[in-house]
Amino acid sequence: MKPGLGLIVLAVACAVLIANAPLHGEFLWSESPRNALNGAFILDLLKERPVHDPVGWATAYYLRYPALTILFYPPFLYVVLALFYAVFGVSHLSAMVCLGAFAFALATGIRALAGRIASPAAALAAALLMLAAPETIQWGQQVMLEIPMLALVTWGAVFLLRYGDHLREGRSAPWTLVAGLMLLVLAAYTKQSALFIAIGLAAGLLVWLGPRRLLTRPHVWLITLGAGLALVPLVLMQLRFGAFNVTSVVSRPDIGTPGRLQLAGLTWYAMRLPEMLGWPTMLLALATPVLAALRRQWSLKRGETCLLLGWFVASYVALTLIDLKETRHGMLLMVPLVVLTAAALDQLLPRPAWRLAGPGAAALGFAVMVWWMPVQGATGYHEAAALVGKLAPRDGRIVFSGNHDGFFVFNVRALADRRDLAVVRADKLFLDITIQPELGLNPRQMEEEQVAGKLNRIGISYVVAVPDQWTEAPVMKAFQAVLESGRFTEVARLPVTGPVGERVLVVYRNNGPLADPPEPYGAALTAANVTLGH
Repeated sequence: MKPGLGLIVLAVACAVLIANAPLHGEFLWSESPRNALNGAFILDLLKERPVHDPVGWATAYYLRYPALTILFYPPFLYVVLALFYAVFGVSHLSAMVCLGAFAFALATGIRALAGRIASPAAALAAALLMLAAPETIQWGQQVMLEIPMLALVTWGAVFLLRYGDHLREGRSAPWTLVAGLMLLVLAAYTKQSALFIAIGLAAGLLVWLGPRRLLTRPHVWLITLGAGLALVPLVLMQLRFGAFNVTSVVSRPDIGTPGRLQLAGLTWYAMRLPEMLGWPTMLLALATPVLAALRRQWSLKRGETCLLLGWFVASYVALTLIDLKETRHGMLLMVPLVVLTAAALDQLLPRPAWRLAGPGAAALGFAVMVWWMPVQGATGYHEAAALVGKLAPRDGRIVFSGNHDGFFVFNVRALADRRDLAVVRADKLFLDITIQPELGLNPRQMEEEQVAGKLNRIGISYVVAVPDQWTEAPVMKAFQAVLESGRFTEVARLPVTGPVGERVLVVYRNNGPLADPPEPYGAALTAANVTLGH
């Protein structure tokens, strides 16, 4: 099979994956629009270059678009998103084109890894099986961190293997080690869990090459030190702003998952890998060692065995020690298993004339999976943003009250002709939620008249609200009463569809006298112990 043809096949598959994703503001997972918004923040920062007061500019930006998580998560994906936005404009579609490029990078990386142990046809089939995995389809069709991180780690592993090859051949090629570690550093700057894989890859490299061959070379220490120093800003950023992320995934007694050392906790990801990969892919991966034992021929070379095993084991141990267990976090485990399928396919299809059946079946499976499990997003938020974009006055401020504020905020930012609008979150005005509402609303003490006065003083011209949101808190009950009084007029009811709990968004116009100029307002980021504005 010609290499160029394989690249075309993977490019078409990634295009199909993205073309079937929600592309017009219909997000599904709460982090997805926040990731997309973070890219817009980087773009606007580069355009405006607020060198005289960067902190003040960033504060004002958050108060205008209060769904940013730019300091709470590593920034590399957001920088790449900004580049795509600069070319194609800020939109959901632009963000998904960026994710499609990362999906292509992941697929070609798996093809390169699998090509070291199997025929080109089997390597292409392995890459298609990764794209066809249910977990890849679900998270690859949203603006999430997993696919970009895995793409960078996979290519990092490719370069580390090339470095090992050079050493074993008696050649010194530090540039391959530089490339491998640089990609792993960028992966960590995309999602921190890449460090789990990096530890496993390092251990595998050491076992493969041996301490004497690897650790006696000065350039190894210098390049590793450089990679460590490059990670220092990430560590400092996480200590300052991302500590709540550690709390939310490592020590969460409220989530109800099995204990770390219980059998159910130890086997949690193992039991779910078949549904994450799909049973055909999982069976092929398991078939590789079985076929090797039966035929007394292990098709993986020592280098690939050590690095893939280190990748899988280190990731599994780290994921098991984390309280918060979600299948998307387990995507770290999928790449080594998918690479194994290439070796199994060559064992099952030994004749060259048969080997095209592998990528053919994988491509068919990919098409079936994309058709069978379409990823839905929530409608209504884009429509609400478009409506207030038409109705709100110049420099208007809009309150949003609902669980999915990120959906609405990103769609407001994506209104190219309404960059003057600002969104104010009702939970920031009236509540003090630390991580999520289920852990406590912590309402402020305000009566109905105080709520109405607050809305008028800070210049709220429109409100977009989910009816009776958080009204178990007295202040939110007072807020709902204000909206339903003569102080506000209901403008529209927009249906919400999709796999979210909310079913309608109500748009209200404020009839009261708005302060001119409006009072400034602030927002507390309680999880990070930061207060912005007044």
